[in-house]
Amino acid sequence: MRKLSLSLAAVAVAGFVSVANAALADGGAKFLGNITTGGQIRSDFAQYWNQITPENGCKWGSIHSLSNGNSGTSKFAWDNFDKCESAYKWAKEKPGERHFKFHALVWGSQYPNFLCKKKNPGITVELTKKYITEWFDAVAAKFPDLEYIDVVNEAIWAGNNYHSGYGKPAAGAEGHSTDDTECGGSYIIEALGGDRVVNGKHQYDFITNAFKMARERWPKAVLIYNDYNTLSWQINEGIELIQTIVKNGAPVDAYGQQAHDCKGMSKSDFESKMTRIHNETGLPLLVSEYDIGEADDTKQTGATSTALPGSRTRVLSKRMVASALP
Repeated sequence: MRKLSLSLAAVAVAGFVSVANAALADGGAKFLGNITTGGQIRSDFAQYWNQITPENGCKWGSIHSLSNGNSGTSKFAWDNFDKCESAYKWAKEKPGERHFKFHALVWGSQYPNFLCKKKNPGITVELTKKYITEWFDAVAAKFPDLEYIDVVNEAIWAGNNYHSGYGKPAAGAEGHSTDDTECGGSYIIEALGGDRVVNGKHQYDFITNAFKMARERWPKAVLIYNDYNTLSWQINEGIELIQTIVKNGAPVDAYGQQAHDCKGMSKSDFESKMTRIHNETGLPLLVSEYDIGEADDTKQTGATSTALPGSRTRVLSKRMVASALP
């Protein structure tokens, strides 16, 4: 997840971005959220947002370690530098009014070092599967009532690689990779059942199996697949991924659009793409990481208003924008 992102829950239909009675979104049919700031929950967070996602705090590599470096028993740090548990508790202070999203169970970046082939030559497919199961079980024991979960993050196959470093470092959203070039890749895909290629098409078996594991542990949660470039360069690949895993039995409930690629996109283009994705996948869409990489407040406001005309836009800092439509 990128810094200072905006999270909007929205079903993709024409005019989908209306957030009723937004103050910013209290009482609305959809939530409006943001991430932690520098690992902390701002004291004024609730004045603007009714949903929270820890930027890094709930990521696998932030929480899961082993007692002896690359070996030993699993340990889990739930309220580390980026406040996974604190964010969860913040939402729980007002059930039904505030919402928490767990980000993320499976991602090809920022996973534990002990899964890295270079850093831990002793890692195997079998051990990786064991650690994945321990991770899922530990999250379920700690947070049995999660409402929203990014189950798998950034796994679209685009050209010659996945969107994140499951096997090798990827370019990343907007060319900014968070992959560890010294990791050497992992056996995450193999441990979750592999990725068959049938008639040139990836079947994403590992994604399907990760969603099945999540559904077993969270029968009532909204299970989300989340990715970037899905409104522009890989819109077709993203739609195909969702169609494929649904066909293969993945219990996926929503499709997260990171929306880093929205700068300069018109309202009509934004709506038509979201409507197309919704129609072709049959899933509700979550705008999960909307950000405008513009330091100038006036330019940032203009860029946001282009995609969301008529919005009440407040610039909270040089890079944090909250949009709420009447």
